[in-house]
Amino acid sequence: MGEDIPKRGGERIQTFWVIVGAPLSVVPLLYFIAYFCQFFFFMDEWELIHKMNSLGYEKWLVEFYGGNFVPVFKLYWSALLFIGGGNYHILIWSGFILHGVVILLLGRLLQIWGFRLPVVIGSQLIVGLNYTHIEILSWSTQSSNLLSYIFYLGLLIVWSELYFSKRSPDLWDIVMIGFLSMLGALCFPRGVLNGFSVFVVWILMVIAKDVKWSLLWKPIVAALIPSVTVALTTAIWTYGHSDEFPQSAGRSDLVLTHFYYHLSLNPWYQQIQGLQISGSLSLVLIQLNILFIGLGLYLATTRQRWILLILIVFFVTNSFFLSLGRYHLPFSSAAAWRYQYGVLLVFAPIVMFVLERALSKIPFRRIRIVITVAILFWISSWVFNPWSTFLPAWSESRGTSVRNLITSDNLDPGNFDISSFDKVSNERAQELAELYQLH
Repeated sequence: MGEDIPKRGGERIQTFWVIVGAPLSVVPLLYFIAYFCQFFFFMDEWELIHKMNSLGYEKWLVEFYGGNFVPVFKLYWSALLFIGGGNYHILIWSGFILHGVVILLLGRLLQIWGFRLPVVIGSQLIVGLNYTHIEILSWSTQSSNLLSYIFYLGLLIVWSELYFSKRSPDLWDIVMIGFLSMLGALCFPRGVLNGFSVFVVWILMVIAKDVKWSLLWKPIVAALIPSVTVALTTAIWTYGHSDEFPQSAGRSDLVLTHFYYHLSLNPWYQQIQGLQISGSLSLVLIQLNILFIGLGLYLATTRQRWILLILIVFFVTNSFFLSLGRYHLPFSSAAAWRYQYGVLLVFAPIVMFVLERALSKIPFRRIRIVITVAILFWISSWVFNPWSTFLPAWSESRGTSVRNLITSDNLDPGNFDISSFDKVSNERAQELAELYQLH
């Protein structure tokens, strides 16, 4: 079973490394700056600009976007568009800044719950340097993910500090938790799971008599209300404006199959690389997930299990929500790159914790340190090296070629070569590019 949570006598050193770990997240940008400078507005970004211009800013801000209500993300994204004068580089840099904040908060959360330095640094390296973030970090609409994860980790940090303090929450605690939950829900569709995952585990904590329900129920309700409100609002709107819900309800077989593939393929399919999706592979990978989750929960202290359970609940519910919306796509879409970020926030700490517990059995401290450093270096290289393989093609298709098209005089005005979006023609894209000085 797990050992007691380490005392915080070494917290000063650990905090230093938590802070130092965050800037490592910009290494891909600095190392491949020439490629990142080529990225340009693509697909959904053209829709955002087109509708903002057509509807007017205030109406556009509160309009449902792709069946989702994300005014906080729209406010953030449009502010950068205006402040940067249409410069896409600003959107790229800001995405990496958000990425760095996520890595910092992840390290702080793990530190609060008493995870040792190799777990903190290893998790930061895996999430910070991972090549699967190409789509998240090169496509500005995906910043909605990063914003939601920032608010989620912030919520977990505030709640964790409150849990460990064993004091009654004051008004500031309740307002802060509710505010962070609301922001997460209003900037990313699956941000509604932020408050829900904490609520579910709090119920388990009460059942296990680890906390008195009367002590933390107010901040828990504050976290849950925004999640439920935004989820119901979105569900009602979607039910009245699309066939997504009725169709998914009628194809529960596909939904459940997609759900299974989300649970099995992530995160190993992308991290191991070169695998061919099949039923047998999915069975092996889901067993691997169960193994690490089981070992993580077994080796963790009683209290550490709670934060691991919160992350696991988030992973499972997130997978189910994706299955409801993506059931009509090929099964391989379950392991799409854009979904890896949230999955790694869950599994990087679990895998690193199990690994750290295994390494702790090495009897000689200096040998243990050398092996740990070597493994961290190998893991960092493994997740970072594929950037050089995939980034050039992404930069070309979503950057260089689009930039060339926007200045071309030989395009059919009625086609959609520039935007790759069937509602923004070449003529309209060039008009918007000139109007907003997109460059």
